[in-house]
Amino acid sequence: MAIEKRQSTDTRRARSRQMILAATSRVLSERGLNLMTVEDILQEAGVARATFYSHFTDKNDATRAVVDEMFKRASQLYQSIHTLKEITPETLRAWLSEAYEQWKAYQAEVSSLVRDFAGFFRSPQFTQLEEFARVLVGDGSQFACSEETALLRARLLIVQLERAMMDTVNGNWPVAKSQLIDELVVLWHSAMTRP
Repeated sequence: MAIEKRQSTDTRRARSRQMILAATSRVLSERGLNLMTVEDILQEAGVARATFYSHFTDKNDATRAVVDEMFKRASQLYQSIHTLKEITPETLRAWLSEAYEQWKAYQAEVSSLVRDFAGFFRSPQFTQLEEFARVLVGDGSQFACSEETALLRARLLIVQLERAMMDTVNGNWPVAKSQLIDELVVLWHSAMTRP
């Protein structure tokens, strides 16, 4: 009985945390970090102030948790390249299309953070490029070059991919999705298959 009650409490707690994170993400997209308040998050999530503060210390803490979730999804995306049986233009096109859709889904939050709180991404806990590069390279089997060269190429590919996705999705680089994907396929295929 005590175990069931504990599991029920843990489930409710996890659910309320997810509701707050989803609300923070929506409010962040609509209002931006500077204009967002804890009250906005409470209203959007439909939770009590005490519930919010049992999970987070303030709006920045909740925003960091949203960013952590975004980084986790990005890491999973880079990890998913290892599920490709071989690196071909076709498999890369499908993978890059998925990357594009993920960027599109989260571009409002990312744009808001970059616009309103650029220092947020420069702080040490958000220095993710090296981790993403290591995830992308994995055991090195997807790259036809040395590990050192693969890591260098992975860093360059990730920076280029994220910049291109952000600029395209935000409308700063007016190019069709298909054209962007075609260009990225050439870049990624060459970087991964060239010794």
